[in-house]
Amino acid sequence: MRIIKQCRNCQKDFHIPQCRDWREHCCSSACKKAHAATEKEKSIARRTRICLQCSTSFVARQTQIDVGQGKFCSKGCGIKFNHDILNSSENVAKRVSGMLQAHTEGRVHRKSGPDHPDWTGGPEASLARAKPFMAEKLRAYRKSNPHKVREFSKKRHGRKTGRLPRGFVAKLFELQRKKCAICKCSVVDKYHVDHITALARGGKHEPNNIQLLCPTCNVRKSAKDPIEYMQSRGFLL
Repeated sequence: MRIIKQCRNCQKDFHIPQCRDWREHCCSSACKKAHAATEKEKSIARRTRICLQCSTSFVARQTQIDVGQGKFCSKGCGIKFNHDILNSSENVAKRVSGMLQAHTEGRVHRKSGPDHPDWTGGPEASLARAKPFMAEKLRAYRKSNPHKVREFSKKRHGRKTGRLPRGFVAKLFELQRKKCAICKCSVVDKYHVDHITALARGGKHEPNNIQLLCPTCNVRKSAKDPIEYMQSRGFLL
């Protein structure tokens, strides 16, 4: 079914199928281009503004006009315009009179420390208020990250000879199948991060010199030579 429409550009009647009524408004492509150019010119004329700061003509975006903006040709002009208004003689006099009135009425507090009306105790009081929360958070972190705690516990040695790679203790825990490196008992509940060659004997705090031992073996080994200690236990000939 065909319908008759009026061209928006030349105002002549033309025939189109009814299914194209929603998108065809001109009788030809030439009229369509001419109509688009005309609408563009109208839109530009409608959005043309004069800058309040430098009096330059510019084209504002429709989204700016919709929210009450589009008054300046650039951001710099807007900043300068607002700065000039803020520092005008009238506004400066108004601010000065307001400050004098506040001083007269005693509404201005320039005191610091305990003399200030909003004093809450300073850094010490703030730390005391946060301490219970911080302690609870620390306990929860240590409980959920036991292997990381073991890595951080070696911070004293790490300051001297470096730090273990992140996640190394947890990886070593799995490589040793959760057993002591000497007596092969389970260390799921408790273990010590031991240096194979003790730091007192020149050993380094690095992955190649780390093993996980049960507390008993670590205390017995102490800072002994690793080969002599293992021979005393009957593991090496």
